[in-house]
Amino acid sequence: MAPPQQLPIAYLPGASGGASVWRPIAERLASRRPPVLCEYPGLGNDSATEGIASLSDLALTILGGLPARCDLAALSMGAAVALRLASEHPERFRRLVLVAAAGGVDVLGLGGLDWRDSFRRRRPQAPRWFLDDQVDLSDRLNRVTAPTLRSSPSTISISVISDLSSSRQIASLATTRPVRSPASSVMP
Repeated sequence: MAPPQQLPIAYLPGASGGASVWRPIAERLASRRPPVLCEYPGLGNDSATEGIASLSDLALTILGGLPARCDLAALSMGAAVALRLASEHPERFRRLVLVAAAGGVDVLGLGGLDWRDSFRRRRPQAPRWFLDDQVDLSDRLNRVTAPTLRSSPSTISISVISDLSSSRQIASLATTRPVRSPASSVMP
């Protein structure tokens, strides 16, 4: 008997907007999990799309191209899109992976660095709405029901965001001891 169909993994890039950042990982896992590589219109290789004027609009555009149910992996500023999606449509996402999250919560208030000025100098054609959106989704995190893997350059923590009562607790994950789990228990 054939194994049951594995859920796809949707990959959200960071501020580059390009799917190429995830391509090596997606190709490596493709034999086990179908990949869905997302591009951000106006940021990656895709041209700007009329009607996208905010990260919420971008999230809805991305949502329209995703399967009915999948796992979601987001890099850096892609966390802002992933947290919107997972909080507004929790039934669509089984697991959430946030790698070096740089958006969706009060990054500056949590001691993070603001990347926007240097990005704006390097990519002056980037849409203003993307750079100016600093919405803090902390009050919506209780709606995220997917088990979440959050990693930074030095730490990996696994939690269910809805169990966390504030963004301060999310920030504390960065100081917790790394979770040593077999890869198969994190992303089959």
